[in-house]
Amino acid sequence: MRRILITTIAAGLAISPALAASPNVASAIKTFQGMSGDNAKMKTFCEMTKVMSQAGEKEDKAADAKIDTLLKSLGSDFEKAWAAGDDIAENSPDAKEYHGAMDDLMKKCGA
Repeated sequence: MRRILITTIAAGLAISPALAASPNVASAIKTFQGMSGDNAKMKTFCEMTKVMSQAGEKEDKAADAKIDTLLKSLGSDFEKAWAAGDDIAENSPDAKEYHGAMDDLMKKCGA
């Protein structure tokens, strides 16, 4: 019985790191969550997502420039958090957590 318990605990410990978000994703999520309480940053973020939505997939240099300006105005921590999404495998647990946090932030914009 003791051997089964030890084996079960060891298996659980081996699996749990795989379920946790990577450090980059965890940091990005923390940044997104922290930003939600800052009204000025939220206003900028919401404006940025609105411009992105309006631009869609078409190439629009003016929209791209505005998005870049808004992104930079959100600060280096947010830029780093935003860029973390580029390195995530599409259907991975990290992607689900990252996009979930991003969706939560976007909901505060009314999106």
